[in-house]
Amino acid sequence: AWPGRKRRWGGSDENGASRKPVACPFYKKIPGTPFTVDAFRYGAVEGCSAYFLSHFHCDHYGGLTKKWCRGPIYCTALTARLVKMLLSIDSAYVCPLELDTEYVIDGVKVTFLEANHCPGAALIHFRLSDGKTYLHTGDFRASKSMQLHPLLQTGRISLLYLDTTYCNPKYKFPPQEDVIDFVVRTAQRYLKKQPKTLIVVGAYSIGKENVYLAISQALEVPIYTDASRRRILHSFGWPDLSKRISSCNQSSPLHVLPLASLQHEELEEVLGDS
Repeated sequence: AWPGRKRRWGGSDENGASRKPVACPFYKKIPGTPFTVDAFRYGAVEGCSAYFLSHFHCDHYGGLTKKWCRGPIYCTALTARLVKMLLSIDSAYVCPLELDTEYVIDGVKVTFLEANHCPGAALIHFRLSDGKTYLHTGDFRASKSMQLHPLLQTGRISLLYLDTTYCNPKYKFPPQEDVIDFVVRTAQRYLKKQPKTLIVVGAYSIGKENVYLAISQALEVPIYTDASRRRILHSFGWPDLSKRISSCNQSSPLHVLPLASLQHEELEEVLGDS
């Protein structure tokens, strides 16, 4: 559990100006607990003593700044490193939890499960003392291994907080492994046809690592990206990824760029510099 601290429930923005926060939606609060999930943009949430962060994407950590002082932030170890490194959150407020390990926080049993989304993303499983269980998915990609997780096979989920971004029959997603294999084979085919082909992977600050790592492994080429992303990738602690990262844009036909850079004019410029 988070060590006892004197908490300051500030209601001001980064410039110190008083502002009225938007009310925290019900679906970010876990019933029967003093917990919220991904609820950092609502000021000091009444009754909340612990804030959970499902993963490090800005639409989930929005509201977190270096002035954070409202209470402990529980997240995975990888997400914790990013929160401290990129948002400069005081480490005293950051509480990393390992996946597949049960913790008791304020009398509630909490377990993080792999979300199959971006590095560090987690499903959050809460088991209350009265036996009720709640599962908050954050953003996730369903898979057979996830469905077969022992914690999800024992007993019913009392309440499910579900990511419904693509909850529509018109969407049909093949297994992630099949998608990555298709991307790798496509890259190989085009490079064989035209050896000077530039392969560009557009990505948020984190995400798509499995895609460009697989391309790098299959083509036996390094991964070029900018200094900011190199710093983030090295923080993951993935040896095979770290050894493949390059700081020279002419060293590889494989470049990882921000999604905003995937414009025709910018890509022409990148190709010309490569």
